[in-house]
Amino acid sequence: MGKTKKEAKKAMGVSPITGTIYYGTIRGDEWVGEKEDVTDMAVRAVFDWFLEQYENMHLLEGDEFLISFSDSDYVLAMRKNRRGNENDI
Repeated sequence: MGKTKKEAKKAMGVSPITGTIYYGTIRGDEWVGEKEDVTDMAVRAVFDWFLEQYENMHLLEGDEFLISFSDSDYVLAMRKNRRGNENDI
């Protein structure tokens, strides 16, 4: 009997070796064809999304905006930096 061919789809993923975020085409769990390093763009987009969420909630200084995924033991948090911009990336 023939093996069912998995569908190729566009996706983003993180390299477990380098930590680089890539955008490209995957089939199953393998990259096929070219992939593009979108690390800076992806991190910036997520940061901007977090900032928008934080500001829309009208949180007070020191309050945090948190998100988590139900299958993860971790949370992502945003809070206003009281010390200025000393932790810039």
